[in-house]
Amino acid sequence: MTSGRSMMVGSIKIEFSTMENAAVAILKRHLAPRTIGLIERTLFRGSLRLRAVVRPPNREEASFPIRIGRVGLEKPITELLPSMVTYWPQGSSLAVQMVPRTTKFPVNHLGAISDDQLDFFRHLRVGTAVTLSLMISDKLDEIGDQE
Repeated sequence: MTSGRSMMVGSIKIEFSTMENAAVAILKRHLAPRTIGLIERTLFRGSLRLRAVVRPPNREEASFPIRIGRVGLEKPITELLPSMVTYWPQGSSLAVQMVPRTTKFPVNHLGAISDDQLDFFRHLRVGTAVTLSLMISDKLDEIGDQE
């Protein structure tokens, strides 16, 4: 590693935060290298303020429309598990899954959050302002190997 920038690491850590609470996700570059690279470059320029979209009635996922540039499917999946962080290229949305489900459209699996942080997303309401930030650190402590 010749530079101290996080762009050289195999995993990146991002933080979803509101005024009251926060949750951290680990995105693993080997799952979707182009998508994660674009998210990282976007957040390296500064935090983004996004609006939550919560899928009713079962609160299956919390998604966040985000513009990261043109990206397609990378190792697409349709079977989703709780705690997965995914990106839907057709809808330009980053999402956190809260229940196991099958999607009609494939998504890019990016990483995971720890199960105990799912409450942060379960308590979001439609339209809640959420700040998405890149957490830069020399050493990433894994929150779990939930791939």
